[in-house]
Amino acid sequence: MEKLLITTQDQAIITAHLFLPVHSNRKLLVINSATGVKQQVYFSFARYLAENGFTVIAYDYRGIGLSKPRNIKNFKASMRIWGSEDFKAIT
Repeated sequence: MEKLLITTQDQAIITAHLFLPVHSNRKLLVINSATGVKQQVYFSFARYLAENGFTVIAYDYRGIGLSKPRNIKNFKASMRIWGSEDFKAIT
């Protein structure tokens, strides 16, 4: 598992984790967390998938878990932004 810091087009920092298989099946899976759920909930599943050949990326949307800024005053996050900015940066 490798930690990644990804900058979105609007300069938010998204924390993701990359799970690489030993023997790749050349398929990539992106785990989009349920609303308000931290990526760590999916780590066991991501490890299982990597053990079965998949490259897996799990991440926290801005404002959630490891993607939550230290100062949230005037911080903007919404489901629309998660889909239009955060997911776009991950893919």
